[in-house]
Amino acid sequence: MATETFSSLSMFRLYEKLEGQPVKTLEDFIDPEKHPIVYELKHRYPFHAKLFVAAPDIRRPAWVEGFGDLAEIPEAVSNSAVLIVAVKNKNDEQHFAFTFGFGRYLLRPGSFRRNYGLHVALNAIYPRKQKTAPAAPTHFRLGML
Repeated sequence: MATETFSSLSMFRLYEKLEGQPVKTLEDFIDPEKHPIVYELKHRYPFHAKLFVAAPDIRRPAWVEGFGDLAEIPEAVSNSAVLIVAVKNKNDEQHFAFTFGFGRYLLRPGSFRRNYGLHVALNAIYPRKQKTAPAAPTHFRLGML
């Protein structure tokens, strides 16, 4: 009998410019010190995307050292992957990253907007009022990031 496993999914909104320069390729969002394997998604989707997968990191967990010589503790495996998606929006492209495992650490530092999901949730909970009414004090604009 097959068992179902669930994992959390994190999504990051990526900037259109990195270090003042426009993004040219999806690889620009990957930390230059990392060297993941790149998989191109088939073009049957209405967006452009690539999956970046790092080689698994196999080692003894750091917490084992505090217990002395416990040879029976197996090595741990950590996996990292990030799916970067470019979605056309009117005249420009917006980029998003979906991370799996430790995939967040494959992203270039400073390439994503912090708390983007929180702002989206707050905007959904407290929608902007009509233009004639003042905005609710709890409304957060995404442009403030």
